[in-house]
Order: sequence, then structure tokens, then C-alpha cells
Amino acid sequence: RRVHGKQNPRPVAMSQASEPMVTVPAAKAPLTYHANDIMFLKLVRFASDVNSPATSFHPQFTHQIFENEEIVGLPNPRLLLYFASHSLLAYINLEWDGPLPPGVDPNLIRERLYPWLSTARTSCLQDFITALDEPFQPVGDLIHSYRLPPSHTTSTPSPLDLASSNSSTAPGSSDLVYEIYTGNFEMPRVRAFHSRCQIFALLFIDGASLLHVEDQRWDLYFLFEKRTVGTDVRYSFCGYSSVYRFYAFPENERMRISQMVLLPPFQRGGHGQQLLQCIYRVAAARNVVDVTIEDASPNFTKMRDLTDCLLCVQHGFFNIRGLPVPLDPPLINRIRSVLKLHKRQVVRCGEICNLACVNVNDAEAYRAYRLSIKRRLFSAMKEIFVSLTSANEKKSALDEQYRSLEADYGLVVEKLRRLVVQK
Repeated sequence: RRVHGKQNPRPVAMSQASEPMVTVPAAKAPLTYHANDIMFLKLVRFASDVNSPATSFHPQFTHQIFENEEIVGLPNPRLLLYFASHSLLAYINLEWDGPLPPGVDPNLIRERLYPWLSTARTSCLQDFITALDEPFQPVGDLIHSYRLPPSHTTSTPSPLDLASSNSSTAPGSSDLVYEIYTGNFEMPRVRAFHSRCQIFALLFIDGASLLHVEDQRWDLYFLFEKRTVGTDVRYSFCGYSSVYRFYAFPENERMRISQMVLLPPFQRGGHGQQLLQCIYRVAAARNVVDVTIEDASPNFTKMRDLTDCLLCVQHGFFNIRGLPVPLDPPLINRIRSVLKLHKRQVVRCGEICNLACVNVNDAEAYRAYRLSIKRRLFSAMKEIFVSLTSANEKKSALDEQYRSLEADYGLVVEKLRRLVVQK
């Protein structure tokens, strides 16, 4: 779907900001480009970040903005969508090479973004750069702060870190703290800030929809990086989550995580686990029934499994060394009460942790583990299996389901063992 080619080396300045020295994919058809590839996103801390290609990243989904995720009519286009890293003021610009083709209006391309952006946007680069130094205080109420463990802080820095560390306006070592703030749409600053960050849900969650801001049962959780260098304090937006509170019989509430977005410069750093655990703590304080997830993506499922299994091990409900723990109703109910996990997720965590305990070279023990999982799978998918005509088809389908599940579990077990050893 994506065909990559070289960018035309002849610079044609269509605006004040540009994406130099980047690879722009070749057209799929005459003057037809994949929007995900020619759209450059950027979180900008300093003026020097504006023309640094190291800080750019691409969206994963643009089908709700551009039909068929295509931009048509311009030669070698580059659509720039930059955000002030603290306030998320948006800067929009469209570049292309050579003369404007007849009958093509570039404004129509830019305007496709407007319904998904707040009014806090500009096409003037100087206004955007000036706004980078405006004072900023995160929205909502601070409920949690943390520092990254050495295992993360000593890892390869993100492009955002590299660009900022090369900036003459960011000398010396910096102190990094991450802060989580919460609020709802009754708070004017929260509502306004959400209108600025909601486009990230469309760009990084397949099929995401915008929230109804008049519904006061939405809670929002914003994650910010707080970077202090001397007396200079700068915030950078890292991501956010939206959580809906709904009724549970007889007089209780459930919390459902609808969206969780971590921007690429902050992914794979443990921030998703921190945000998820913070939501769990809020759920425990409110004594809700449980926390569920709406249409979890595969990547979110992996992060959630690891987070939940780690919590279960830390609370002593399961272990990853020793004998498997039987998943009886009293244990499941106790875990649900303490950790606010849904019953299905408790069972899943138990199966993952028990896999870590099973010696696969012990034929009897390994067979007992497989049978326990297959019984659950057959019960949960009984209608599908019953529809199969022959016993061999049923056995083959069940084996396939099990192998896929064990492969997923195995990835979590590998990471879980590393984290438990570190702690």
C-alpha cells in the first residue's frame, strides 16, 4: 500500500517551516499519495525543533480525515501539523514541489483538518514560535507523579529528547518528572484542552470517535512530562485517556476505558502502565465494581495484560515461580474486589501466571494446563465449535485457538519475568 521513493532534492519553499532531508513516498498513482506517509506530526518544545526532521512522526490512521487515506493533486506534498508541546497550539502548513497544478486548491486539503482541530491553530510560523515560551499550567487536578526507573531512563532517548538536548536553549542536565492530571467536561480548561488533543485519538486509534462533551460522566486523564533545567520548567503533553462512568446494579458504578493514546515520542517507556494503574487507583478509591476496556487494540491488550499480571503478582494472588494457582471463585472475587479487574481479565491473568509456573517438559503438568484452557475456550466459544460438523474439525479449531492464546501469553510471561527480577 505504501511505495517509498526519494524526495526531490531541489528545495521549493512554500512556507516558513519545512521538513528537510526526509523521505517522501512516491505517488501510488499520478499525484496520489498515502496521507499517513506525507503527513508530518511534531511536538515542538523549542524554536530549533521546528526544522529538525528528527522530531517528526507519522499518524497511523487518517481515513476519517482523507478519503481512502489519500492526498491527490499536488506533486510531492508534505502536510505539516505541529503542536506546541505544552499547550498543543497547532501549526498547519502544506508544502509541495514545483508549480501548483491547474485546478488544484491546496486550501481544500488543509481544511480537511479543521473539523478535528480546535480553534487554537495558526498558519503563521512566527506566532507559533512565540507561543512556545508562553507560561503553561497543566489542566485538571494533579493526582499522581512518578519518575522513570533507571531501566527506562538509561535506554535510547526519544527523537524529542535528542532534538531538545541539542537546542542551545536547553543547556545542562534536566530533571524529569511525569505528572497525571484528571478532570471532566464541567471544567472549562479541561474541555478546551481536550478539544486540542482529541485529534490524536483519530490519528492513532482505528475508528475512534469524538466524545460528547455535554455528557458529564466522562473523566479525562492527561499525562505530562515536566522537565526542569535550572529555573526553566517546561511541560510536554505525552498522552491521555478517556474513561466513562456508568451504572452498575444495584447502586454502583463501573468505569470503562474508552480511549488511551500515548504519542510516539513517549511510547515503550512504561507510561501506559503508569496511566492504567492510576485509573485503577481511582477506581479503588471510588469503590467501583470494576474497570473494563472498550474495543482494546492488540498493543493495548499486551500492555494491559502485563500491567494486570504484575499487580496480581505484587499483591500475592499469583506467582511466576512455583506451583500454578487454582482459579477458584473465592480467589477470583478477592482479586476483583482489590484490583477492580473484570472477571474475564482475572482469569486471563491467572492463566498467564500459571503458564510461567508450568514446566513444559513435564508432560503431565503441561497437558493439565492445556486442558484447563481448552475447557474454558470450548465453553466460551461453544456455539462456534458446535457448528463444526466433524470431531476432527472441532479438535483442529480448538487446538488452533489454544496455540494462538499460548503464543500471546508467552510474550507476556517473558516480559513479566524480566520485570519481577528487576523489582
